[in-house]
Amino acid sequence: MIYLILFWEFAKVGIFCVGGGYASMPLIQAAVVDTYHWMSLGEFVDIFTISQMTPGPIGINAATFAGMKIAGIPGAVCATVGFCTPSLLLGIILANLFFRYGNIGPIRRHAALLFGGKAAACCGGPHRCRRHQLRGPRALEYGDAA
Repeated sequence: MIYLILFWEFAKVGIFCVGGGYASMPLIQAAVVDTYHWMSLGEFVDIFTISQMTPGPIGINAATFAGMKIAGIPGAVCATVGFCTPSLLLGIILANLFFRYGNIGPIRRHAALLFGGKAAACCGGPHRCRRHQLRGPRALEYGDAA
């Protein structure tokens, strides 16, 4: 039963945390410290600190470490999968809608603007860095190679 509760609590965090890992910390704290008393505030602060230091998204790291502390490896798996499931389902639903209705004129125009903006951001940033940082006769060759 603890695994189902872990999954559900972290799925709720995954649904409502808009704004990244730091936005999810108060929701995780409310679940694991205030509601269920699975850990003390000091233990939660330790998990939050370790989540910031380890590579990867802070929210997923915190879910994994909290699940591990609460119920071992199966708890870590349940908390992590619970945290990721809402985003995965939303991505699948939006991709399905885009593939189904993506040929409608206004949607195609907005998608083209988004894709064009993304391409411009990817191409413009390196060019600006190369122009300001590299000097000398072979600077453009090195910039193109990088």
